[in-house]
Amino acid sequence: MRKRQTLAAVAALGLIAAACDDGSGDEDAGIDATVEMDTGVEMDTGVEMDTGVDEDSGVDGGPPPSFQIRLVHNLPGLAGTTEAPGSAHLCLWVATGGTAIAATKQFLTEATGPIPFRGVSSYVTFPVVAPADYLVAVYEPDAVMTEGCPDDPADAAAPEAALLATISPDSVPADSISSAILTGFPTGSFGAADGALPDLCTPPTYDMTCPEDVAGELLVVADAQTEPAADMALLRVSHQVANAFPVPFNVCYEASLAPNPAGPPGSCIDTDGTDTPETLFAGVAYEQTTDYLERAPIEPTIPSMGVGGALYLVADPLGSRGCPSFTELAASEQACLPILEAFPTPPPSDNIQPKLEAGHRTTLFINGVLALSGSDVMVFGPQMFMWQDNFVAE
Repeated sequence: MRKRQTLAAVAALGLIAAACDDGSGDEDAGIDATVEMDTGVEMDTGVEMDTGVDEDSGVDGGPPPSFQIRLVHNLPGLAGTTEAPGSAHLCLWVATGGTAIAATKQFLTEATGPIPFRGVSSYVTFPVVAPADYLVAVYEPDAVMTEGCPDDPADAAAPEAALLATISPDSVPADSISSAILTGFPTGSFGAADGALPDLCTPPTYDMTCPEDVAGELLVVADAQTEPAADMALLRVSHQVANAFPVPFNVCYEASLAPNPAGPPGSCIDTDGTDTPETLFAGVAYEQTTDYLERAPIEPTIPSMGVGGALYLVADPLGSRGCPSFTELAASEQACLPILEAFPTPPPSDNIQPKLEAGHRTTLFINGVLALSGSDVMVFGPQMFMWQDNFVAE
């Protein structure tokens, strides 16, 4: 059995709580979303299944067609376990006509424990089973911890899944490499009644029942494997903050920002008020994962101190705000991801990077939930971090 490590993201910083703020308000976001999570989860990737489907490709002597996929757990609101709040177990089947084939059942996280919220797995190879589908179920850990995955998740006696999603063969063709992103709100989460979505939507008040647009789902996103040109880097953004909907974010960079040593995590000061911010991505909507943008590296602008420069988000409901200077933003919007030479303490995964170096192909993940309170903030509060997609261990 091969082992894949699932790693939660740190270097996580609070984002804005007033996603519809026009810059004139001064609401206190009250978000300190740095999270310490158990990341020692190894996913069972030994996918040798009797799929119930004739997979004879008609070509003798070669391996069956396959694809690679990784899981990104951005589905907030699960109870999880004491050790890993928000975590989930995963089950998988091959399905034909919407019905799971019992013989293909795989309890992907049985031996290793549930995958933590914000976890990003390594890529896993699966056989192509077209014209059949893959069926994926996300469960609260205690729902399947004793009996394991059901033969049929749709059976009346089966435990209720937090999310049941289909991966069609069209979304994972042979030789493709993709991310399966769990996102949105599961029903019954954050105090909602069974079968209902929480009352956490509609900026700037975040007190309305969330629409079906942000119900839990699984998104399959193609992961381009191109490499940047010499002395360049590739960067894209994956925006999975469900209750920011329908307001998009602009992703901004200002070279003169530096971590505020007297402030909370995610606070910055401006060392040069004449500096002009750069718009890296404009109008990134919920559920969107942008294409990679080739650009110059983003490294500390004060090398002697190992700091300098930061990323930040600007909510842009009308598409007219662009990237104001960080200090011009309302206090509730002033949250940044500082660019560092190195993290003060090692992150749980080497994929999590403090800067965008030449040669890196990186995804800036933005996830979590706005306007939470109490203990939910520490587990599910909004965060962003840079994940190097082409990291190779030395």
